[in-house]
Amino acid sequence: MRIKTYRPGMLSGCRWPILLVLLLSACAANQPVKPVWQHNDSHAPESKTAPLKPSGPTTNHYRQLVLKNVSAQLGKPYRWGGNSPKTGFDCSGLVFFAHAQAGLKVPRKSKMQLSKAKKVTLNHLQPGDLLFFRTRSSTSNVGIFIGGHKFIHAPSHGKRVSKASLDNYYWHRHLYAAGNFY
Repeated sequence: MRIKTYRPGMLSGCRWPILLVLLLSACAANQPVKPVWQHNDSHAPESKTAPLKPSGPTTNHYRQLVLKNVSAQLGKPYRWGGNSPKTGFDCSGLVFFAHAQAGLKVPRKSKMQLSKAKKVTLNHLQPGDLLFFRTRSSTSNVGIFIGGHKFIHAPSHGKRVSKASLDNYYWHRHLYAAGNFY
């Protein structure tokens, strides 16, 4: 009787990947996924058959208000540190104002807006999401996405609140994050 001994490469045949898949699928089988509210959360809904519906305005409602508010500021002058239509806007002041008018609290400075916003992947952008740009070592501009690769922002000294396109090489190259407060 001959005893087989392990030789290098012995497990590299086509059976090894199949065995590995079977083993891993057996480990994952019969493991029901628990809804978030079943994890001993004190904020669990009363009914475990359906999630609670939000009361009050919906996310889409807030998005629409923010878009309306920011669009109304087109043509207003840029002013460093500005956050009102009377005096003008810098980029983060424009974001702050548009959200405040919609009843949403957001930080005033772009670095804090980025750190506090819920992150959004760039391939899941929706109108009303914030776009963060970096030209130096930190956030240097923020705008509000309006759809169709366009956004509204307060660009820089001597300019006015305007629309810009992500198809523009400069903006496309410096875009590095997106998020929202909805």
